[in-house]
Amino acid sequence: GLGVALAPTALGVLVWAGLASVFGDGPSTLFGGARSVVVAYSVTMASDARELSADALITFGLLALAPWPWLLRRDRVAALWLAGCVPLLLRGALRTDAEHAYAAMFPLVAVLAACAFRHARPEARRPWLLAHAGVLSVLFLLGWLAEDRRPVRAWHPGRLAVAAAVLREGRAPEPYDSDLGRVMAWATEAARDQPACVGFPPGMGVAHVVANVAGPTAATLRWSGAMQREHADAIRAARCPWFVQSVMSFDRPWGLRSWSFGPDLVARSELYRPTERLGPATFVSRLRDNPVPSTLRPLLAHEVPRRLEVRPDQPVTVRFARPVPWDHLVELTYRLDVPRWSQLLGSAPWMTVQFFDGDEPLGEWMVVPGLQLGREVTQPLPVHPEMAEWRWVAERAPPEARAADRMVLTVRGRALTTGPITLRVRGLAERAPPPRADPPAMGCEATRLLAGEGLVRHTPHGGALTLETQAFGEPLAEIFVPVRPCADSCLFAEVALTEGERAGFEVHVIDGARRPRLAGWTLGRENARPLEVPLGPWADRDVLIRFGATGMEPLPEDDETVRVIRPRIGPCTSLDSLMQRAYDGELQVVRGEARLSGDQIQLALRPPSAPPADVRVPIRVPPASDDPCLAVDLTVPDDWQGIPFAVDVGVLQGDVVRRLSRPAIWREERLFAVRDLPLGRFAEQEVIVRFAAWPLTRVAWEDTAVIARPRVHRCGDGAPWAFGGRR
Repeated sequence: GLGVALAPTALGVLVWAGLASVFGDGPSTLFGGARSVVVAYSVTMASDARELSADALITFGLLALAPWPWLLRRDRVAALWLAGCVPLLLRGALRTDAEHAYAAMFPLVAVLAACAFRHARPEARRPWLLAHAGVLSVLFLLGWLAEDRRPVRAWHPGRLAVAAAVLREGRAPEPYDSDLGRVMAWATEAARDQPACVGFPPGMGVAHVVANVAGPTAATLRWSGAMQREHADAIRAARCPWFVQSVMSFDRPWGLRSWSFGPDLVARSELYRPTERLGPATFVSRLRDNPVPSTLRPLLAHEVPRRLEVRPDQPVTVRFARPVPWDHLVELTYRLDVPRWSQLLGSAPWMTVQFFDGDEPLGEWMVVPGLQLGREVTQPLPVHPEMAEWRWVAERAPPEARAADRMVLTVRGRALTTGPITLRVRGLAERAPPPRADPPAMGCEATRLLAGEGLVRHTPHGGALTLETQAFGEPLAEIFVPVRPCADSCLFAEVALTEGERAGFEVHVIDGARRPRLAGWTLGRENARPLEVPLGPWADRDVLIRFGATGMEPLPEDDETVRVIRPRIGPCTSLDSLMQRAYDGELQVVRGEARLSGDQIQLALRPPSAPPADVRVPIRVPPASDDPCLAVDLTVPDDWQGIPFAVDVGVLQGDVVRRLSRPAIWREERLFAVRDLPLGRFAEQEVIVRFAAWPLTRVAWEDTAVIARPRVHRCGDGAPWAFGGRR
């Protein structure tokens, strides 16, 4: 029995050794490479980002191994196979996210299923073992196939159908576009010119298979500094005519945004320059005629810890002799030593770094990428990962100049990290990016329709900007539109939820590493909301307008659809839109009930004996040079009961209300347009615009006053309105 169990293992080793001799450098290279992968994995891939309960994984493993002592006496073949699965379970102990946990448990479950079939024969007479193995196998399969909040994408059986469709059709069968889809389409088209090779960013290596094109990224791991240096050497040796690059920090959480940085990123930046955009942070780069080297200068520092015994979570400060710009790299040469048994138990520490400008951090802490133990390592560290990566990959300069004067290193232990930890800092250097290939473009777009354009991610691509929300845990549906606004440009659109009950909607400006939010709304089944936001702060700059939508329920039964109607860039019609502020959550309901609908604030009238209904919107009045005035349209709803009412329009400055106008709506009037209410006396001050409404009758009756299209405009310009036919 023992020989039967060992024979397949020995045969597999011989087959791998033979293949290595034919296609590689021999068995020694094969096993040496395997060892380097395992060592790097045990150090850099360990993560504290827990998704599944470690207790549940351990319990499942113990239950699966419970019959092992009995099998050792009665069925040594099955016992040996079960024991052989134990080392594989350590992968799930290192990383308890769904992907790694299921991959670690799958061999054990396969052996359990084999044991169940083995003992299902009538002559076996071990029904308890059949039940034990069968129940655990079924539980695993149910968890594997379950569509819960942590879907196992990579190991889900449905991924086999996706892989087959990609190989057959050259695209994924999902009903939405994505960066990967555009990269594969570009690669397929580029392959027709038969380039010698093409490089692709991490996570998009499938494009090599789809386009049938070789490249140094076809099978690449970047788990350690040594692997990154080997990858950099391969990139320099291949010198592919094209290289697709991504700003990986664009989508990663802050602590992991440093993972993109290494010698391979420096090599790509020196050899390639971006020429075409395939996604919000994905670019096609062309090989330069001549490499443009980056600049490396020694960086002297004060209080450098040449050899320091550190405890877990003990910060170590390194002060620089000169400031380092935040789009540059600091190359740290270090050696980190820990007890060997900590590594063997999967408890090797990890190290973080954070850069400061005086007392102000330039960002949160981030993981030191490519960590290696027990040897001297030189690792490039970004002062600010997004600012640096946009500069090194996309040649986009930071919007402002900042610099770091010190960094703080922290060795962070794991559950079983004990014993002495020694950190040695052997050297520091500053690496500046290569100079930009082309000067920045000049000019701007005064007007432009945005419908039918954009870089779509995770949502169907139609003629209009339509966003179909994704299930919980899936990437957000989003559309990015490149624009270059002018100083007086605004973004206009009407936004409506056309399917579903509730959905979240956002608008951002993506200016390299800066991504301020212009709107963040919760949409319901209501009239389309007007969107008017100024783009002056980004005048003459290439930026992206991001439209995003998300479902409001963890597991929505129906997809929500958000439609962005007539998105466009044009001259601003208002100095400030109070409707925009109201939808942004700044509307203050002091008395009464109010609801927002389209371009209206609908205010329920209170009884004649009660104080007036009162709503307020805080604003900052534009400067006097803009000649600011207030405009508003008073109207009535379609089901108006005919109750006349008055509205007090005023400005609240401190505790003083300064009345600007007191219009009224009578039975014969359904619209009263108020224009040119001067605000110059409040120029550049924080004030509150107040609307108070009350019925002009002594009879108590339920009715509604409508405050429509409140905005700040230039006095005498007619108070144009860019929505709903009122211009």
